[in-house]
Amino acid sequence: MSNFIGKIGLLFVCILIGMAGRAQEKLPTGLYRSISLSSFKYIDPVSLDTFYADPAAVCTAADFSEVKAVLDQAQQPAVEITLTEAGKEKFAQATRENIGKKIAVIGNGKLLAAPVVQEEIAGGRLTIAGNFTLEETRALTQRISKDMPARSHGAHEAKGKAALEKACRQLDDAMLNIDTVALKQLLHIQLSVGHSNGLVESKAELLQHLRSGYLKYSSIVATGSPEMQFVDRVATVRRAIKVKGSLQGTAFDVTLQVLEVWLEVDGSWQLLCRQSIRKQ
Repeated sequence: MSNFIGKIGLLFVCILIGMAGRAQEKLPTGLYRSISLSSFKYIDPVSLDTFYADPAAVCTAADFSEVKAVLDQAQQPAVEITLTEAGKEKFAQATRENIGKKIAVIGNGKLLAAPVVQEEIAGGRLTIAGNFTLEETRALTQRISKDMPARSHGAHEAKGKAALEKACRQLDDAMLNIDTVALKQLLHIQLSVGHSNGLVESKAELLQHLRSGYLKYSSIVATGSPEMQFVDRVATVRRAIKVKGSLQGTAFDVTLQVLEVWLEVDGSWQLLCRQSIRKQ
């Protein structure tokens, strides 16, 4: 009898150990629906509510095509996830079927965000915002990226280069045509522009100078191919442009070597700073 009780006790201890081991398991990086009860329990960092995750993921890291540190609409550090075509379809269906419920983003074994679904999200892109520092978003981006399958870095960089080249052309056209609507979108709020004559302008000053005719461009022509380097959401561009116009009524016709720093904000490139020197 004592042997039987001892075996039962040992079995009970083994069951407890097994349960404890399962409780410590972590869900892989991905997007998860909420259910009424689950062994995968998290605390929502915003509402502090308990979130029970359905272990059947809506999307896993294999459905992420890109993860990057960005600034959200409030200019606060955030993490942006872009889904593959397959991931986009899964996420659209999940949001369509779970309106009024939460879908959580889990990464590195932690619940990062659990917003309530308001409507179907078909765009395949989501932003995780919170009380993050820029360093935290970069670390989180690197951690999530490690869970993603290897993809062609060359193809991604080529896509970013094409988008940035387009932004450079749009900037030149907007400066030439005094398209202030386009310039407001292309120029970062903290813009600093240094001209070859020593003039330095903020975004507001540049727009005002163009509108008033203080600074006029009659021709802006890019010469040669731009040199680009990318680090996360920041890119540097070195390019040469031949410009004609006038400053305070004095005509100029010069070739400039330009160094630009562009920042990717909400999926679009914005010029953060620019310095021009006269090319000899």
